[in-house]
Amino acid sequence: RYVLPEPPRTPKVKIVPSPNKVDIYWNDAAISSIDPISKKQDFEGFRIYRSNPGDDQTGNLISATNMVAQWDSAGNKIGFNNGFNSILLPQPRYFEGDTTPYRFHYEMNGLLNGWQYMFIVTAFDEGDTELGLDLLESSFTENDFRVFTGTGANTNFESRDKTHKIGVYPNPYNTAAAWDGNTSRTKKIYFYNLPEKCAITIYTIAGDVIATLQHDAQTYKGDDLRWFENFSSTDNIVFSGGEHAWDLLSTTKTAISSGTYLFTVRDAASGHVQVGKFVILK
Repeated sequence: RYVLPEPPRTPKVKIVPSPNKVDIYWNDAAISSIDPISKKQDFEGFRIYRSNPGDDQTGNLISATNMVAQWDSAGNKIGFNNGFNSILLPQPRYFEGDTTPYRFHYEMNGLLNGWQYMFIVTAFDEGDTELGLDLLESSFTENDFRVFTGTGANTNFESRDKTHKIGVYPNPYNTAAAWDGNTSRTKKIYFYNLPEKCAITIYTIAGDVIATLQHDAQTYKGDDLRWFENFSSTDNIVFSGGEHAWDLLSTTKTAISSGTYLFTVRDAASGHVQVGKFVILK
C-alpha cells in the first residue's frame, strides 16, 4: 500500500512518416497529471528521443536512442524555459478512426528512407526539492515507435508523371545495403510509390516468375521478412504506406543470382499495371 511519486502520464502519440521526414503528434494528457504524493499538478515538459541509422544492429534500440528535442515550462529554474508555442497546434489534429485530440506537433526532416528509426515521446515533471527527488519521466517502452520513412500510398497510380512512377532502391543493389543483416535471409530492397493495395510480381529477364508479393498499406508490417524479425518488431512499427520490402528470395526461399530483373505492380482498385526493372550485383 505504499504510495510513491509518479511521472506524468505517457503522451499518446501518432507518427506519420513521408519521404525523408516524420511528423510527430501527441496529446496533452500529461499536463493535467497530479502527483499522488505532493497532490500538485507538477508537469514540466516533453522530450523526444531518436535512434540513428544502423543502431538496430546493436540489439537494443531503446538504449541507443538520444534526446533530440525538449520543451518545458517557461519562467522557472528548470530546463530550457523554451515554452510550448513552437509545437502547440492552433487546433487539435484528428485522424481517421481515432478520437484523440492531438494538440502538439513536431516535424523532423533529413531522415533516410529505408532505415529504421526509433522515436520515443516522454513527459517529465519538475521533481520535488523538498523530498530530494529529481524530475520523473514517463515510460520509454509505452510508446517506442519503430519508424521507416518513405513514399506514401500512391493515389494517382495511373499518372505518367515521374513522381508517381514505381521504383526500387537501392538500384542497383550491390552485394549488400548498409542496413542488411549478415545472412542471405536478412537482405532487403524496397519497392516504392505503390498504391494502397497491389500485387508485386518479380520476373527474370526471360519472363519467369520469381516471387509475388501482396501489399496492403493498412496492414503491412514487414512481418514476411526475416530482417524485421531479427532487427525490429511488429509492435508499434510504422511504415509510410507506399513501400514494401523484399528479401531477394524466390517463392521457394532460394537466393536469386546477380542480373537484371523485371517487376510489375498491379493496382487492386483499378487494375492498372506499371512495369519496372532493377539490377542485382554480387
